[in-house]
Amino acid sequence: MSDRRETQERRDKNERRRHARRLANDDQGLVLELNGSELSAVELQRVGAGSPETVSAIKMTWRKEATTLNSETGMQELTEAIQVVAKHFNLQTPVVHLVLSGEFCVTRAIRGTNEEVRAELQRLSQRSRLYLSLGPGEKVIVSKTRTLDARHQYALAAVCNSKTLSTIQLAAESTGLHIASIEPALSAANRAICRISDVPETPYLLIHLDESTPDIGVCHGGQLLLDYRPGGRANPAELPALLSEHLNRLQRHTGRQLHAPPPELRKVYLCGQENSVEAALESFAKQGQFEVSRATVEQVDATWTLGESASRQAGIPALGALLSNFFMGDSEPDGPNLMEHIIASTREPLKPTLIRSAIPIAATLLVAAVIGMLNQHMQSDIDALQANLDELAPAQARATELRLQLMSSQAKLTEIKTVAEQLGKPLGSHLIEQLGNCMPGDVWLSHLNVTNGTAVQIQGSSFLEAGVYDFVHWLEQSPAFAEVALKSTSAGSSKSGPITGFNLELDVAKFNDQTDLPVEKVAHNE
Repeated sequence: MSDRRETQERRDKNERRRHARRLANDDQGLVLELNGSELSAVELQRVGAGSPETVSAIKMTWRKEATTLNSETGMQELTEAIQVVAKHFNLQTPVVHLVLSGEFCVTRAIRGTNEEVRAELQRLSQRSRLYLSLGPGEKVIVSKTRTLDARHQYALAAVCNSKTLSTIQLAAESTGLHIASIEPALSAANRAICRISDVPETPYLLIHLDESTPDIGVCHGGQLLLDYRPGGRANPAELPALLSEHLNRLQRHTGRQLHAPPPELRKVYLCGQENSVEAALESFAKQGQFEVSRATVEQVDATWTLGESASRQAGIPALGALLSNFFMGDSEPDGPNLMEHIIASTREPLKPTLIRSAIPIAATLLVAAVIGMLNQHMQSDIDALQANLDELAPAQARATELRLQLMSSQAKLTEIKTVAEQLGKPLGSHLIEQLGNCMPGDVWLSHLNVTNGTAVQIQGSSFLEAGVYDFVHWLEQSPAFAEVALKSTSAGSSKSGPITGFNLELDVAKFNDQTDLPVEKVAHNE
């Protein structure tokens, strides 16, 4: 591994400067690392031409009374902290870079075929609003895709609350600073860890600790494969038990990412808040399951010289951001930059262009204005007519409904009269009247056969199955009919929709004996 560094990474310091991202003042660069309540700043400074860079740092508590960053108090306190940093380093350049801890953003890594990566990024964008731990409001997702070969890609995506980005940008602008890049702390820490001399060739765990939930990542070959967030707050002393509980899941996910059998995850690198790291190291030492190392800024292999303040107060993620922005030549950044969302949503003023374009089309605009006025007048008349039509719409609908009911009733009456005439008198008219009084509104008859003047076979249909049974029920309730028997039902269809056909028989011998029986309406039909 050391030979690979010598051939690929150890280059002359003047060549390793990123030419495309040079600072306005080439002798100074600044990275801010924002945690839940702490703000640390790392300055990269070159004293003179040809001299090595010197790294110095400062750390302070930015959150004092604010309950959240996305509040007026939170923005004011962050602005004051950034002003202290600018004054401390006597900044000569307005350009800074920012690293966000896991409290403010979430990282997701995707490996697979080109189609799988694109599909997963699309799904991640659709469900980004479900990241409730980032706070309410719109969520922003920014990704960086790297081609592994002709058919496979690796993508690293960062999700952040849009309001968080706006608050940070306003705080920096209030200090007169311009943020060039914003990246997740876990992504930046992984870049710095890759510069440590004894990093294993197999996958390993990287844990960044601050006062909130720890960021647990799985890294391999310079790539972040997984950002795992345990639910709720986790005490640093509980990390060994937490890792043991979820170790199999982490190993299976790593194996899926690498398209290989689940690897054994034993090596652990710790970085972050000093008190939390000390507590975690003590707890890991008691357990003995993992090989744990504390990642220090002195272990990061680079050409800079660490000042005394940097050794005590610089964080591993901030050094990773320095490497990305000032020590990786002309190559593109290897992590997601959340500033891309802010840049994409910012539009340059169009006023000069519009003024130049308005001169040749002034006449067209004048004609369009006149036509628009005429059109507006005509549209007013049309709207008034449409309003009158809308007022008449309920009456028209009711009239149509009544007309259809009348047509249906007339058709049914015609059929009933025809049947009554065929049955003869007096049985015909009285029988039809009794049957009509027992029929629900959604039932109609298609066939009626009277045998020997006593047995009646009836065929008909109903839009509802319940209507058939209601018809039978009312026939049984009528004193004119006896032995009502429903022989069969069948499902069918008509132009108006599904129907239920039926066959039934009944005895009218009692009816013949009582031809003077009053016609009683028993069914509640229309």
